Amino acid sequence: MSTGASVAVSSPSPPCAKCGMQVPTTFVTFHQNIGMLVMRQTAHVSGYLCRRCATAYFKEYTLTTLLAGWWGMISFFVTPCYLINNLWELRKAQRLPVPPVLPVSPEMPVNIPFGERSQPIDAGSRKSKLINGAVIFSVVVGVGLVTTFVEKHRVAALTGCLMMASCTQSESLRTGALYSVSSETGAFGIAKILVLEPGVVHVKIYKQTFPTRPKSIDPASLTLGDMGDPDGFSIEHLPLARQVFLSWDPVFISRQNVSDAELEGYKMWKEARGGVFSVDPRPIIKSNVPRR
Repeated sequence: MSTGASVAVSSPSPPCAKCGMQVPTTFVTFHQNIGMLVMRQTAHVSGYLCRRCATAYFKEYTLTTLLAGWWGMISFFVTPCYLINNLWELRKAQRLPVPPVLPVSPEMPVNIPFGERSQPIDAGSRKSKLINGAVIFSVVVGVGLVTTFVEKHRVAALTGCLMMASCTQSESLRTGALYSVSSETGAFGIAKILVLEPGVVHVKIYKQTFPTRPKSIDPASLTLGDMGDPDGFSIEHLPLARQVFLSWDPVFISRQNVSDAELEGYKMWKEARGGVFSVDPRPIIKSNVPRR
């Protein structure tokens, strides 16, 4: 939400629309922004101004924006644009010759425009360099803050998505659950999770395979058999890295209890401090299993 205010300074003629002096002028526009967290207040002045009046407006609008323009979401992004615009417009005005100083006399009108009596800031003076340096520094800081803000939130969003995906995968893996898993041949097998450890999934693979992914299955129909069975092989205990198991595209079917007998292979692996397969071991196992 914003409220706008503008100073009606418009004149199609060369004389300065602010002080009325017949001196060289140029058309300039200066903007001012005051951030108020949930709303902001803006002002602008535009017209043909002489160097002195343009410099006065630059000081008033730019310093106000420099100090009070950042406080708000919209203001945070608008303020650097206003500062750059004002600095550019000042450069245009500084190409003009310095107008003569108006004499101070009793006949001078009471409503003297802001900055009419002030001395113009010379482009090479120390004050001009300080103001220009402050504006440039603020713009650089503003751009840096905006870039940091965007990058931080982009990384946070990406991290959040990865965490959500990881949590979803972790929640889908349950001890005792039967999963249909894909294979390199295009068929689908059945695996049961015996134990879940950090980064490791201990599974039992049954010998039955299916041409299409089964949506349900009778656990009593699942068998293990011998490693050399021609109609398929089975493994009572296989320690896999979590990512390897997830690469099998497991789909939950049902859940059962894990018996003590099913954990015999896991207990032996634990005592022997066995390793974990970080790649799919099925092709290697199949190639080394003698066929009957």
